[in-house]
Amino acid sequence: VICDGAVRSGKTFCMSLSFVLWSFYRFNGASFAFCGKTRQSLRRNVIVPLIPMLEELGFSCTEKLSAGILNIKYRDKENTYYLFGGKDESSAALIQGMTLSGVLFDEAALMPRSFVEQALARCSVEGSTFWFNCNPQHPMHWFYKEWIQKHSEKNALYIHFTMRDNPSLSEQMIKRYENLYSGAFYERFVLGKWTAVYGCVYPFMNSKSYCDVPEGEFSEYAVSCDYGTVNPASFGLWGKQQGVWYRMLNPAPGALHGTSLLKGLPFVSSVLLKIIGTIGNNFERLGNLRFAVTYKPQSNSSFECTKESVKQIADEWSKAMRTKGEVCDFVSAGDVSIKVIGADNQIIDSDLPIRHMLEQIIAKFSIPPFLLGLNWSSTERMSSQQTDILTSELKYYRQQLNPVISKICSLWMKTRGIGEEFEIKWYNINLQDEKELAQARLYNAQARAIEIENMQKESEAGWAQ
Repeated sequence: VICDGAVRSGKTFCMSLSFVLWSFYRFNGASFAFCGKTRQSLRRNVIVPLIPMLEELGFSCTEKLSAGILNIKYRDKENTYYLFGGKDESSAALIQGMTLSGVLFDEAALMPRSFVEQALARCSVEGSTFWFNCNPQHPMHWFYKEWIQKHSEKNALYIHFTMRDNPSLSEQMIKRYENLYSGAFYERFVLGKWTAVYGCVYPFMNSKSYCDVPEGEFSEYAVSCDYGTVNPASFGLWGKQQGVWYRMLNPAPGALHGTSLLKGLPFVSSVLLKIIGTIGNNFERLGNLRFAVTYKPQSNSSFECTKESVKQIADEWSKAMRTKGEVCDFVSAGDVSIKVIGADNQIIDSDLPIRHMLEQIIAKFSIPPFLLGLNWSSTERMSSQQTDILTSELKYYRQQLNPVISKICSLWMKTRGIGEEFEIKWYNINLQDEKELAQARLYNAQARAIEIENMQKESEAGWAQ
């Protein structure tokens, strides 16, 4: 059962009460789970309002706060409900090992997918059911794509709520909420739609304000920059065509932060894992040797004699192979050959494909391979190149930090009435330069020592001028 929609539409009330009534209709002495973003928010939004309603209907409720357990009893039936918070990826471990007859997720869209799927895997009792409720998020959210859009495939009952579905809200209160929000937040909170947040800065912008980038050449190019202070920096490439500037390299719909450079990494990683898995399977088969024992009888041997010889050879071979902890010889008479099955075949060379996949991964991360422990060359020349790459990366980071540090220092000095100029200095990080400078100082010192020694000899010989 999936319920989504507007805020204050009564989803939580309907879901929580229906979940308990359904559990007593189908089970007795079973275990269930209430799941929220945190256990505190779950108690505040679900459990505390639910208990008085159940007691009015004749249920008896006993809550153990420290253990996070709610025992509910009605006449001769009693069920146990565990309270869980799914605030991050580590929360999935809290629910492992349980056996549940049903689970209710309050605000499922706020929970990590790993926690939700782990809780669903716990519902192994025949007739168990999943209950979800949530407020809408962006349309690329995993819960929207995997459950709401595929509710028919998952045999789920999908119910959409709006504010007018809540009979406790007056018309005046509904109008208040409608006037309180605009744009995407109006569509999410009031209409209950899964929409992307367009127009947060410019309210007049919506999905109809965007157009495709035309094909052909552009007369000019420009790069826009929103350097950000709290949020990440954003850069945009623009092209001018027939007097109109177009934002090029637009991200896909719903990808508000653009297309990640690591987009193809899962595919490359899956290919690499398949290759490594295949190697493991091959070594598992070849490492656990299988033998082919072939006996060629003589031409004048009878069928009964050949059958008896084959049986003796099979028994002796099995006895020799089953002996553990000691060496056992296999002795036979006649034309008997023993071969390892598959020994004549050759395992497909995997070094080159693995190298290609690793190169693709390295290219995605844009970091030197030696930082990941991939030493593809052992020459001194390669070590020098690796050092150059590392030091150049550090220099780039320093260039990016210099304006920020300068701005901070300037502001600090102005607030204290200091008007002097300052300079940002960094220690030398080029290891090769440090080595070469040390060698140069050594050579200079040696040359100076030789020069002093020669001057002393000239002075003693009376050659000094």
